Amino acid sequence: MLTKITFFLFVVIIDRCLGYPGGAPLGSCESLSPEAGHGVPSQNVADAPFSVVATTNKYNNGDKIGVEIFQREKGANFRGFLVQALDASTHSPVGAFLPAQGMKPMSECSSVTHSDSRPKKAVNLVWQAPSNHAGQVIFRATIVQRKQLYYANILAFDAEQFYSPEE
Repeated sequence: MLTKITFFLFVVIIDRCLGYPGGAPLGSCESLSPEAGHGVPSQNVADAPFSVVATTNKYNNGDKIGVEIFQREKGANFRGFLVQALDASTHSPVGAFLPAQGMKPMSECSSVTHSDSRPKKAVNLVWQAPSNHAGQVIFRATIVQRKQLYYANILAFDAEQFYSPEE
């Protein structure tokens, strides 16, 4: 009996720590908030120890755009993420993220999520524009440090703005 209780507690503790180790569920696409599964609201995005930067926010038919999530503070690893691409005019999902190791594209909502919960310092994503459309794209992200600590709806900087010297 003690063994069964110990095993149950172990499973509950692992679940509380890891959240969604295989990636965000499809239902997270609309709000980008894992609040229902994580049980706490998002932290203030201004306090996030991470940045999200896209190589550009303008695209032509079939263009590929790089999007990077990285730590701004040393030691601020993250375990999960969900990034979505939205058309800047309509705010509708647009394009698709290309598959890569450790990532799971969610084509239903023009998003990509993690496929494992290992600690990460940075991830590099590639988004591809639709072949029949040009315009501007907004990338928004949710980054999870641990189940009870996440930052929802972080908007990506355009690399030109992010890396240009302050005047």
